[in-house]
Amino acid sequence: MALRDTCRNADNASTVGGPVQIAKVHQHMNATYVPVYWPSKASGVVALRGRILMQGERIDSEVLDLDTFRMHAIVHPPIA
Repeated sequence: MALRDTCRNADNASTVGGPVQIAKVHQHMNATYVPVYWPSKASGVVALRGRILMQGERIDSEVLDLDTFRMHAIVHPPIA
């Protein structure tokens, strides 16, 4: 929680800030990056590897809510 709060409350002079980067390292050193809602699930904004996803980008994994630490399925709008 402390890291999340530090990143959320960072100002322009801070060396820490922006979306957190979370990776899950598996047994054989394979890594999976975990997308997060940034700054909160209420915003609906998803970040992956420290970068906010642009409109139209799609991911095929669940998204972590940093306030509850629960994973949520993401629903993409239909492709036009």
